[in-house]
Amino acid sequence: MTGVHYGLGDGRALHGLLGPARGAWVAVVSVALVAGSFAAARGVGRRLASALSAPSVRARAAALAAAALVAAAGHWALMRAEQAWLADPVYAATFEPEHERTIAAQLRAFEQERPRTPAEVATQRRVLVERHAPFPLTPLLGAGMALAALAGIAVAARRPAAPAGALPLAGAALACGGALAAVVLADRLC
Repeated sequence: MTGVHYGLGDGRALHGLLGPARGAWVAVVSVALVAGSFAAARGVGRRLASALSAPSVRARAAALAAAALVAAAGHWALMRAEQAWLADPVYAATFEPEHERTIAAQLRAFEQERPRTPAEVATQRRVLVERHAPFPLTPLLGAGMALAALAGIAVAARRPAAPAGALPLAGAALACGGALAAVVLADRLC
């Protein structure tokens, strides 16, 4: 959703297509993402909580929150590794937000009008950054999703599912690893 809001990555095309209606769409989908974070954390948490040997609700909730933090850190590390490994300038350019491209274009036009001093360029850059500053969706959506996930974990820790429905952790880890390997392989073959 942040890609659509900021006009970067996979969301760049929708950013342009939605135009002025983009704000409403981003808001609705962001609320759905927060609700989905709660539901997913509660569902997965209930399955994982039953596999934990923690004696209390707080201990189960802490273990689940720690597992979620480790998973998020792993996802972030893999994303950064992918960006460093591919190091493709075209790929990297897709992650430049629309407002930054707009600022750069307007600043180039400003400098081409006539010779400018570095102070004039710096002042114009500050004006353009202020004028084109987008709503800070990333931190707000991230915090909302994190709080919703923590709430889902807290609910799951209170009433874990029966052990018979526990998610086999090794199988899930293998499935995730296999999916990552398939994506890397497909990228290398194409």
